[in-house]
Amino acid sequence: MRQTRAATRETRENLGIPYDSSLKFYVRYELMDHGTVMDICEGLEKKYEQEFNVFRWFTPEAISEGGIVFGNNPYMKHDTVLQYNHVNQPYVSFAPYKSFRFGIKDWPLIKKDVRNAWKNEEADHYFDTEPCNELTKTDQHILNTRNKGRGNILTTVFKSSHGASPWTQKEVNIFISVLQNNEWQLIGSPIPSEIRT
Repeated sequence: MRQTRAATRETRENLGIPYDSSLKFYVRYELMDHGTVMDICEGLEKKYEQEFNVFRWFTPEAISEGGIVFGNNPYMKHDTVLQYNHVNQPYVSFAPYKSFRFGIKDWPLIKKDVRNAWKNEEADHYFDTEPCNELTKTDQHILNTRNKGRGNILTTVFKSSHGASPWTQKEVNIFISVLQNNEWQLIGSPIPSEIRT
């Protein structure tokens, strides 16, 4: 029996995206401020609530190349927690987690209360969006033809580890939509064309 077009689309939206898949974005600004990152987090929260009818929080990730990590999320058994080993030394357990990595060279130091700190800062705090990977010739050409060579091209990565569910195309679409609202332009994707907007 043939599937309807709607059923086929729904099946496609729920396919798992391969681990470490990536998208390339042209980012119009060379400097990003903490407020922009929080705007992205809050945009994701609103979009997830609209699409899935549940609230999820997102926060800047404490990782060298920068990114956004899922908080209370149905795909995680529990959040990453600080535990102590048999000699009372702290370590972070490998709880399931999902995150979207920016691929930025100099991501700011993340503290525990980062959401409140970044959201309530009186002065803007900027960091460079220089990518941590070298640009290909194609990337450099794209960069040179847009906005008089200003901005950067970032190769982002989808992470889903330690038992967290794979990314779905629907989730990727949400991230693309929110990032595009914050002046990120999708320029390349190795994953299926259905996610491109």
